[in-house]
Amino acid sequence: MSLEGHSIFSGNILNQSNSERFFLTANRGSLCVLYQESILRWCLVSEDSYRFMQLKPAIESVKGAVLSKSGNFICLYSEVEIRIVEIPWSYTDPSSMASVFQRYRYINKKEEYGLKQVLFHGLAAQDNTIIVLRSDDSISLLNWQRDNDTIVLNRHYRALGLDAVVSDVSSITLSEDCLTLYAVNTSEGGDIYAFYPCLPSKLNISKKDLKFLLNKSLVQYEGLNVNSKADNKTNTIKQLHFVSAMQKNSATVGNEKEDLLIEVPEGRRQTRDQGPFTISPFPNKLYDCTFHEISTLPISKELDLLVLTMDNGYVAILYNDLEITMNWEFTNYDHNNSFVLVEIIKLDKPGKLSIPAGQYGKFAVSTDTGAYLIDTAKWSEKMATCLVDSDLQLIGEITFKSDIKFIDSLSHITSISFCSMLETDSLIFVSNQSVAVTPLEPNILKLPKSNHNQKTDSSNAYKIHFTQPIDEIMALNQIFQQDIKKSPSVVVDPKTRQQPLENDTNEIQLTALTEVSKDLMTGISRGQALGLVLHNRLREQQYELTCQLKMGNEILEKQDVIADTYERQLSSKKKISVKQNSLIERLNGMKKRITEIERSSSYQNSKISKKEMEWFKEIRNQVLNFNQYVHTQRKLQEQLQYVSKELKLQPNEVTLEQPLDDWDELRKVLDEDTKILKECNAQIRQASTEIHNNTVNT
Repeated sequence: MSLEGHSIFSGNILNQSNSERFFLTANRGSLCVLYQESILRWCLVSEDSYRFMQLKPAIESVKGAVLSKSGNFICLYSEVEIRIVEIPWSYTDPSSMASVFQRYRYINKKEEYGLKQVLFHGLAAQDNTIIVLRSDDSISLLNWQRDNDTIVLNRHYRALGLDAVVSDVSSITLSEDCLTLYAVNTSEGGDIYAFYPCLPSKLNISKKDLKFLLNKSLVQYEGLNVNSKADNKTNTIKQLHFVSAMQKNSATVGNEKEDLLIEVPEGRRQTRDQGPFTISPFPNKLYDCTFHEISTLPISKELDLLVLTMDNGYVAILYNDLEITMNWEFTNYDHNNSFVLVEIIKLDKPGKLSIPAGQYGKFAVSTDTGAYLIDTAKWSEKMATCLVDSDLQLIGEITFKSDIKFIDSLSHITSISFCSMLETDSLIFVSNQSVAVTPLEPNILKLPKSNHNQKTDSSNAYKIHFTQPIDEIMALNQIFQQDIKKSPSVVVDPKTRQQPLENDTNEIQLTALTEVSKDLMTGISRGQALGLVLHNRLREQQYELTCQLKMGNEILEKQDVIADTYERQLSSKKKISVKQNSLIERLNGMKKRITEIERSSSYQNSKISKKEMEWFKEIRNQVLNFNQYVHTQRKLQEQLQYVSKELKLQPNEVTLEQPLDDWDELRKVLDEDTKILKECNAQIRQASTEIHNNTVNT
């Protein structure tokens, strides 16, 4: 089944040809969701069928749809309404419970401004925070699972001298680490601003990322000096205190890979804007442009670029070359607010920017007549590798020019999403009535690494194999130690406990003893099982130690063999070198002799003797015969290979019944050809020797 023919795209929902259709994917393109005309469809890409749910009441004039990072929630929004729906992946027939899965609904009040853009916050616990951009340029961080948990950034106070906000905001986007919110405005051509940090009330972050943030804050703190500005010093110190506090609160939770849940104080969520950012270099042709839309383009797990579209068709790809600091209180703060212009692209007409989730280095710009697919992978992969490895030597060799492809198979595209089916990656372009699929070629361009970064072949590397990880065994041991410290589950009252065991009414005591015995036997059996696991682990470790000692002994033995072989090869090399030198001297002498012959008039005027003519004719005939024999042998080999292939296709019984006379005759012919070739080689060597001797005597 092809992707464009998937049943989730079948027909127009409710037969409304003019209704907006949004198609979204998650989990690297394996989960897909489609919304149109208050009908929500979803399925796995590998499934042939889909499930659906009707949303009541209907949402009027939906202008956008976003899917959470986990793929469990979809947010639909219009100018005046926000609707968040949980996608019931595990339910087969959720239509009867549609009202239950509509988790949040917000309708603008009359005095409130309209909605421009809505994003899910990627670091919010349980996807419970959305970022809302309104037409008055205010940006709200709204916790839809909890009332009265809303933070408003870039708020207009409408008072003289108090407004220090970013005006005319047209687009917002989160960085790849979801800690920085970028905003672009259209005032005087446009500028880029940042809100850092941009945090939900409950932060879901890994220990690794938190440790990286702490190390970055420490480096920024150590970079302060007497010449640093006061606002920079204040923000850097506050940032270090804030991140250190989060690190202390999460130090005893989970292992290194576990995600942490951290409550963020409200005061640390009220961030101020910083900027505008500088763009270097800034070509003159961009001075007449007005910024339109901004989005984050991931190029690796750690790095991202910013894609900025403009009203005249230009697309700028930017890289944040300096680390910014968190800002909570200062206005007009612009420390390290800098972008580097990596590439500038000119399209025929402006359009809507789309970044397909699940792909590195690819984005699209959709217009009324089609879409431009822009692939930066051939240089962004190299750039990401250089930056991650801190090896900038190859940056100068990179050509920063993206591949551009125009998709004209459909117009008025509403959604562009990445999809993966049967190990084939594709981009799906969806309009209100049509679907187009563009396969993505695998990235075969690899960055050559220097010798000190190259790793040995993992297939030849020694591997340790244990049936059970030691961490799991130690965890089982800890659980067992805690359980055996507990008292028995049955408690005998003191009155019954003091009675002698030998009496006519000892059923209660016997029952208690039986229960205690069961608990003890259960503990003993668990201890035996744990002991068996530890015993098996010990035997595996002994076996592994034996294997390693054996391999170490083999390596030591090979070292002696290598040393002996090296001595022999060194001696052989010396002999070969001596022989080579003698041959070089002989060739030089022959070359000198030939030079003398060429310069001598007597040799130039002398005629070739009759015997020499006979020798040359004989050599020519022998060479022709040799070539003929070689061609004959090649034809016979091809015939033999053909016969062999034909015999392999025949049944075994038929093969056994074939006479062997033909094979004997063919073998005799090949033997005779071999003898003839050997005789030809001998005659050629003899003729060559005679010519050499005559030349020397002459």
